[in-house]
Amino acid sequence: MPTWVGDARAAKVQRRRVLSIRMQFLPQELQDCIIDGLAPDRVAGPSEHYADLRACALTCQSWLPRAQCQLYKHVEVDRLESTRLFARTLEESPDVCRLVKRLEFWFKAADWKDQDCEDVTFPAHLVGRLVALHGLRFACCTHSAAQTAAQIEFMKLWTVCVQLRTLWVDGFYFKNLADLTRIIWSFPKLEELNVFQTGWAARGREVDPAEFPGRCQMMTTVEMQETFRVDDLLPLLGTTIQNLSIAWMWDASPPDTYAAVSTLHDLRSLELLVNQLDEPWVTSVLTQVHSTHLEKLVLDLSMVDREEDSEALGLLVGREDFDDLLSREPLNSVNRLKIMTSEQGKTGKAERRLREAQALLPSFLRSRGTIEVETCSTA
Repeated sequence: MPTWVGDARAAKVQRRRVLSIRMQFLPQELQDCIIDGLAPDRVAGPSEHYADLRACALTCQSWLPRAQCQLYKHVEVDRLESTRLFARTLEESPDVCRLVKRLEFWFKAADWKDQDCEDVTFPAHLVGRLVALHGLRFACCTHSAAQTAAQIEFMKLWTVCVQLRTLWVDGFYFKNLADLTRIIWSFPKLEELNVFQTGWAARGREVDPAEFPGRCQMMTTVEMQETFRVDDLLPLLGTTIQNLSIAWMWDASPPDTYAAVSTLHDLRSLELLVNQLDEPWVTSVLTQVHSTHLEKLVLDLSMVDREEDSEALGLLVGREDFDDLLSREPLNSVNRLKIMTSEQGKTGKAERRLREAQALLPSFLRSRGTIEVETCSTA
């Protein structure tokens, strides 16, 4: 080993010792705040902060409990082998179980090469020990029916976590809607549901609601992007939804009517992801709104083709009936219109879009509304 490598390691160890000695003079509460400042947020996720938190855990004994708490609060498992290692950690260190609050499983296609697809190994008794688990995400990154089925069976293993508050289901294709329904209804305290790029071959046999008496009574936030047949799933999610985000599936046949939106009488925020401009689906959804509490309307144009972006506002809100629609009951409760556009193009795009929107919606602005435009990355 070269001398400079040994010197560098010795210097690193020495810095940790010095830091440990200095930290002894700080109150434990302040030390905990420093470690908490490195904790992952909802957007970045734990992978961005793992190295820093691990370094904290190795710095000194007094930092270990807090660093360990933050390390296991939000866990991403992105390989089959990592799933087995995580299970082993829980088995060997039972105290870690109470620290896990959010857990994400991302199974990639490479994991399944030359492997048996019968199941994803995870001891059922360990699932029951995760009593603090409030968030679960399952992401299916494969296209094989057998591999997807194995991951759906793995997902069912977690339905014993009745304390769950948030559920993400990404990239799955179910044989029937009933299988997805049973999974969602198994979590009586569920408050937030995110379903992305997910579909099903058929509705299947209806699920008996009597089997799930507490279903969807606490559901307040639902996001469905690139989800097949909104009309099938949305009516099964209860009527307590306050924040709804949906996108039009142009290949759904027959097209969705979004009739279930009319049952959401406490709806407060509605986000519509626009990916096609040749159908008046935004107006179709808004005519279904019966809630008198709707305050925020978001039109997300970030997925619109760049060449069409300049015409998007005119096609969507430029119609005379759109401004009139926002001025009549029940949509006259909307006081905030947010338009999201891609950051591609020239500088000052947001400002130009804002001026265009203000010119197209004079009645909305005069009565009570505010309009804002935000650019976002589509990468």
